[in-house]
Amino acid sequence: MSLVSGTPTPVPQALNVSAPPAIKPPSGPEKTAAPLANASEPPVAKANPKAFSTPAVDQDSVPANAEIHHKIEKASPNKILENASTIPIPKGLAQVMAIISGRGPTGGVALSSLSDKDLVHSLMRSEDVHGNRFIKINRNAAEIERSGILSDFKALAARNIAVPESEFDRSLADDAVLVMTDFAKMTPQEIHTLKENAYKHPEAVRDLPLAIERGYYGCNQHKQYGAIVEALTGGVISAEEAMAMNPTGGIPGPGADEVPLVARFDSGLRHAMRHDATGFLITRFNVGPGYGSEEGLVSLGKHNPLSGQVFGLLREAIGEPSTLPNFDYVAQSGRYQQSGLA
Repeated sequence: MSLVSGTPTPVPQALNVSAPPAIKPPSGPEKTAAPLANASEPPVAKANPKAFSTPAVDQDSVPANAEIHHKIEKASPNKILENASTIPIPKGLAQVMAIISGRGPTGGVALSSLSDKDLVHSLMRSEDVHGNRFIKINRNAAEIERSGILSDFKALAARNIAVPESEFDRSLADDAVLVMTDFAKMTPQEIHTLKENAYKHPEAVRDLPLAIERGYYGCNQHKQYGAIVEALTGGVISAEEAMAMNPTGGIPGPGADEVPLVARFDSGLRHAMRHDATGFLITRFNVGPGYGSEEGLVSLGKHNPLSGQVFGLLREAIGEPSTLPNFDYVAQSGRYQQSGLA
């Protein structure tokens, strides 16, 4: 059954989840505290007598205990909650409250309370109740472990969300469900090892010099490809990592050889982006739907690059075209500085 139609059908319909807008990383240099002027000794070298003095209190203005209890009893629960919400909450307690109440300290809804569609949407944006869960673009085992993303993938997998079998019917969000469900079976270290192997893959080593020479590496088309991989993996693989692991990702045709004419059509480019992204994930990480369906008249299996071409192009040309994620944030200098790479 489709996650959006609500009507049982023989073939599940695609998730109608538009690609989420990217969260823009912080930019600009960090502000540093100004040096103390004319400071001949540490600021707290001497005790401040005023800090330990007891201010005078007008005893007549302090209500009696009976009066305080009476006001508490008469106060409405909503008023008490309103006043309590103004009191700062320690971070640890706030996280516990987010689990118990279903809402985070910033007003974000806990993932467990989201619908299937909204949960996938949130994971594609790498979000938890506190916002973007990743700090660095070089997401090694420690960064993946710290993010808690795999636990949320397991919660997603436990929902057994049905997605369409054919690539003609699947949305980008449907592909993300399949990718995340497979990643849920792995450990951070296993993913880290697969990443290391992907960087050293013979195809990546072969294609990188040519992609740089032709000016493709880091162009908008390449960034768009990276943003798709980041969305499909919930940020387990950053856009920049995906670009480095697949220097020619997003080009119609094998390697750096562009297929004539096809790249001139929007439908052909959209298909190439998704086909390359899901193909990369199946060949390097063994996750997701792969190049194409396992069954069907023209299906050649999810590991075959020729699979999925017919229905993928038809989806973009006459079916429900893919809405690709924003890639403006990809490869911005602030992302590298935040990761200690610049």
